[in-house]
Amino acid sequence: MQYSSQARRASQDSMRSETVHIQPSGRPWGWIVHFSSVGRNAFGEFKLTCGSGRYIRSDIPSRDIPSREFESERRNAHRFYASLHLDGDFSRWLWANRFDACRQFIMKRLTGTRRPNWQHEVEKIGFTYHTIDNEVYWDESGWYEFTLPEIERIETATNVLHAMCLETIECVLEDDRLDEFDIPPQYHPWIRESWDRDDPTLYGRFDLAWDGTGDPKLLEYNADTPTSLFEAAVVQWDWLQAVHPHCDQFNSLHEELIAAWRYMRKNGWAEVAFAASAGHEEDLGNVTYLRDTAHQAGIRTEYLNISDIGYDSATCQFVDAGNRSIDRIFKLYPWEWMLSEAYGRRLLTAPTHWIEPPWKMILSNKALLVLLWELFPNHKYLLEASWSPLAGDCIEKPIVSREGSNIRLLRSGRVAVETDGPYGDADKIYQTYQTLFSSRFGNAVLGSWIIGERACGLGIREDINLITHNTSRFVPHLIRD
Repeated sequence: MQYSSQARRASQDSMRSETVHIQPSGRPWGWIVHFSSVGRNAFGEFKLTCGSGRYIRSDIPSRDIPSREFESERRNAHRFYASLHLDGDFSRWLWANRFDACRQFIMKRLTGTRRPNWQHEVEKIGFTYHTIDNEVYWDESGWYEFTLPEIERIETATNVLHAMCLETIECVLEDDRLDEFDIPPQYHPWIRESWDRDDPTLYGRFDLAWDGTGDPKLLEYNADTPTSLFEAAVVQWDWLQAVHPHCDQFNSLHEELIAAWRYMRKNGWAEVAFAASAGHEEDLGNVTYLRDTAHQAGIRTEYLNISDIGYDSATCQFVDAGNRSIDRIFKLYPWEWMLSEAYGRRLLTAPTHWIEPPWKMILSNKALLVLLWELFPNHKYLLEASWSPLAGDCIEKPIVSREGSNIRLLRSGRVAVETDGPYGDADKIYQTYQTLFSSRFGNAVLGSWIIGERACGLGIREDINLITHNTSRFVPHLIRD
């Protein structure tokens, strides 16, 4: 039900009619107020917390609502039975700041209390790297809160970006532009064959900048070896069920992973090896989780260290430490590193099938950002990207880099922020700088996950610095209607 009242206030020259529409927000003591000027296109939306007849917000001045006559009861029992006359100083303040007030209620970062013995709670589900270098990595002292329409905007943006990326691959291969990705020429036919065979892909993560206003913007696509999957799929869901069981989450990752593995099992992937770097706890955690989802889909699995992968020249096959042939394998190891291994050239002739497939080398390379902008200029989900520095603030990124390494923020051509790392000699691209969602807790990057062909989950990394890195905090999220 919606309640309306007519209010008039005088300007210096004339009288102007304004309208206020008030409706329950769906939260205790909360109201949504729509404020518009009759005959004009002005419009604002405000969240009111009503109690004792006062307009209450902790971060803006609390003021009496002029000429108010209303009765505030519990949620779904609120009712106004008279008019609100917005006049005087309050009306002018409301008019001047209507969009700023609305901004406070889009994509919120909230605080709470960690579960007692939270470390034990997450370790029970296999999450052992909740603390890295004596700093909290899994941070359940707060959460990000979205409305369902906001989540739908993220989902739509992710699906559209995924389709654009696939179209870009077609253009790269048709126009013979793999050289721009710094991929050695001898691997070009092999990548084309992988694409033409439609070698299956399992997953990817789009990193987005969005603060709840405008459109989400693509920062980069982690298409080859994205991590933080276990946190996004399982750990934050476990937290939600324990702390906010009546809320929802953008998270069908677990179910979609099992469905994807089942599809692959029906298409020959009955047995899969899973490989990661020895001694890297986060990589092992992600691979162990993915191995479990494959097992639930009926696939036989085994684990091996990436260093145990060898090549048998007699059979022309990749083999494990026991000299058993590797037919199908999931590797959490970047393709550019694979190409530089001693067995790199053997990839071209060995019959092994890989997840992620060779054609994912195109999407995991930041040269993709330049090609996307070229093919879809001024698209609402893209930031301008170029091989040359851009006017205004921009980010310099090596085309093959990981974990926030060797990134530079350029302001007026000067370095304002930079990170170190091993990729300083790589080719660079430049991308328009986009501000992130920012709160007193830090800056947030939204990781929107693709499983197979659809968006189905969200993970948020937060850091006090402008550039996120491999130990930036993972903060859970929820959807509240």
